[in-house]
Amino acid sequence: DSHDERNDKISIDGMDLMCRELAQDMKRVNHPVDFGTYEELSPLGEQFRDILHFSDKTRIDVPPAGTPESRWCTYRDMTDSTCRSLYTGTAPVPLKDKWINIHDNTSLSN
Repeated sequence: DSHDERNDKISIDGMDLMCRELAQDMKRVNHPVDFGTYEELSPLGEQFRDILHFSDKTRIDVPPAGTPESRWCTYRDMTDSTCRSLYTGTAPVPLKDKWINIHDNTSLSN
């Protein structure tokens, strides 16, 4: 069951490992952004891990097939007010319409 909290914990643990390895590599190559170390992520590294986790969950949390929302809702329609830009702290802007209704020559946000 993709909504089982144990699955969520496994996902977070996997992303945490990936981010700690990334932080280690970033330190090794003197990258200017500090995600912490392999032993401990910095607050920025933790925020990055949380964004990755949210991105993963959006693909799981779309409405199930057969529900009215499943006819139009995609992972692109999911929002989370806790996600913020790593650099500016800006919250995501909701799309102005359902993703499926937005056409190529249309602005995505208001």
